[in-house]
Amino acid sequence: PTGDRWRLQAFAHHCPHYRPLVGVEEDPAPESLWLEISGSEALFGGEQGLAEKLRTDLAEQGAQVRVAIADSWGAAWGVSHFGDAEISLVPPGKQQNGLAPLPIAALRISETVRRSLKTLDVMTVGQLLRLPRASLPSRFGDELVRRIDQALGLAPELLIAERLVEPLFA
Repeated sequence: PTGDRWRLQAFAHHCPHYRPLVGVEEDPAPESLWLEISGSEALFGGEQGLAEKLRTDLAEQGAQVRVAIADSWGAAWGVSHFGDAEISLVPPGKQQNGLAPLPIAALRISETVRRSLKTLDVMTVGQLLRLPRASLPSRFGDELVRRIDQALGLAPELLIAERLVEPLFA
């Protein structure tokens, strides 16, 4: 995990020309970069062009790359990790559609919550979203509702940006 974090930080320092806010996933074993690209996609011919350029650049540096662009970081993470395509664009406001066919692990929920949902034969995000929302916290805890809300863009998720250390000159 320490080596992975160091390597992701090195990739993050390469990404500011795509957007100034780039962060490494906040996880004990990080495996993803977050980029806030709002407004910069036009510089690359749209979101598809930006995604293709980013994927190519990072792959040339030896990274295994899957890119997803969505309104929320939770949706982008789920689609990039569990979707079929190497580049996925979730249309604005369509996070639920993009996540519905994916396994519940796409919501970044704990293994304990996943096991509990599987005992009820809830295997996909779509099945989960059809359950009565009011019953979820009491049955599965607050984490599940928070992750659903983050993925759907209903709750904020903070990005801790990697900062380049500028050399000092005298």
